[in-house]
Amino acid sequence: IEMTDQVQSFDWSSDCNSVGIMVDIDKGNVYFTCDGHVLSLVLTGIQGPIYPVVGFYAGMPKCISISQYREAGDCTSSVECKSSLEQTHVSFQHSTLVGHVQVTDNGNTLVCKHDDIMNSYCVLDDPCISGVHTWTVVIEQDAGASTCIGLTAKPVDVPVGNIYESDSMWLYRSYLGQLYSRGLEVARALEPFWQPGTVVELTFDAG
Repeated sequence: IEMTDQVQSFDWSSDCNSVGIMVDIDKGNVYFTCDGHVLSLVLTGIQGPIYPVVGFYAGMPKCISISQYREAGDCTSSVECKSSLEQTHVSFQHSTLVGHVQVTDNGNTLVCKHDDIMNSYCVLDDPCISGVHTWTVVIEQDAGASTCIGLTAKPVDVPVGNIYESDSMWLYRSYLGQLYSRGLEVARALEPFWQPGTVVELTFDAG
């Protein structure tokens, strides 16, 4: 796995309607995007499949719900994929629960009520192998602004420190809107999203 910045980025601000994580499974590259524009080439040498993940840190109540998940796999280009997105039912995997978290609402909601300061996470049951995946979530509660959403490779690395330091994850952090790639900060911060009722949309383009 190597870091590289040999990608032409555009001038952008912190205002994004849609934050994206673009994974080229064939080439093994990962990018962060803002409204479809490439921010940076994050890593090379990635091997799929990649899974959507929600991670919590800090001992405060949190609750996040899946509002919508759409995907398009049988297409030959990103433009074609995005025009043929169809809603798909996904849920948090009970078998991947780590830490003091619970899955409720038929698998649609992840809740943390424990006050232990420790990492916790859960993976969705739909791997990103090809095509485009759009995941919309609602922040029901994020006390302490300590939620991260994004992608993870398997096996999942759970760091000794905070969850955003994980060596297997690419994350968008609610506090200050910081982006992380395998534990390292990348680009510049986007919009924070810890306020209750905030709707966050991530687009995963698996190439």
